[in-house]
Amino acid sequence: MSIRRIGAMAAAGLLLTIASARAQTAKQENWRSYRSPDYGFRIDYPRTMSLYPGGPPPAEKQHSMIPICDETTIACFLYDGHALDHTVIQALGVAVNVLREETSEADCDDIDGGPAKTVVLHGRTFHFADAGGAAAGSSEAGRYYRAFDDHVCFEIAAATAQSDVGQAQYGEYGLRPLDERALRRIHGEMDRMVRSFAFVGPVKRDAGWHEHRDSQCGESFQVPRNSSVERIDTSSPRFFNALGLSCLDRFTYDSRQYTVAAKENLADRDAMNAWLESTGFPRLNAMHWMGESLSTAKYRNGEIAYALHGGTLFLITATDSVASPVPFDRDGVIQHLVSSFRAR
Repeated sequence: MSIRRIGAMAAAGLLLTIASARAQTAKQENWRSYRSPDYGFRIDYPRTMSLYPGGPPPAEKQHSMIPICDETTIACFLYDGHALDHTVIQALGVAVNVLREETSEADCDDIDGGPAKTVVLHGRTFHFADAGGAAAGSSEAGRYYRAFDDHVCFEIAAATAQSDVGQAQYGEYGLRPLDERALRRIHGEMDRMVRSFAFVGPVKRDAGWHEHRDSQCGESFQVPRNSSVERIDTSSPRFFNALGLSCLDRFTYDSRQYTVAAKENLADRDAMNAWLESTGFPRLNAMHWMGESLSTAKYRNGEIAYALHGGTLFLITATDSVASPVPFDRDGVIQHLVSSFRAR
């Protein structure tokens, strides 16, 4: 073979290598990496996903009847492209969740929806299974991965929410046919996100918290480690309980006061709304639904949160040093309190 021939082949190979490298660089530039400062993990995500670190985004950002990210979420990634606009798909995304009620590795690995399989992600074994749910003409389905790390149950949920509308009804609802190829592409990106997940550091955030349990009030929640919860005796003559509260806990942290109050024996939502309206609190339908866990539904607006369990309504508030309400989105303590809250 002539030197000229060898040189031409080498040049062609070099050009192919450069082209491949450029294509790979362009592909990588469309992805970003998020590292959690509190929970010691890293995950990659494409530019078509919007990141909401620290917790779930407001309900109006999720665009689905069943939210992809809920009160257990510590990092939310929602698809914000337009390939599936005006189709039955309401939302797609990946949620990294912390399941605080799962306090052992055995409990963490027990995933609803069927027998769990295993996969190794960057040296760590995860159990996974397919699961889903339905509500009000909508459904949600996905694959859920769990691992118990540093005494914390982590869950990665790659989920899709959609309207349960038959193709014959598309015209009635203003929907267009689903682009299956685009859906497969997005699902492929979600799978790549999951497979990029890696533990890269210790869990830090919960180290500064401890759990408060109150069997009389039927509640538990986490508070800053240096704070102590005070029970207010609502039956005391010194406490004029005009609201008919059965329980009232409070603690102070960084000059702010946090209160968890309970109103019992509310027969149904109509009774709850009537009581809320009579006391000047927002009705349930004026609140943003945060999700439901262990039969406890949670709601919030700008300044207050509710936890609803059976016939008991818990009200969770934060006020500053002059007793003014503190916005929910600007206070990490009340966000953590609500996320960790459990009714028992």
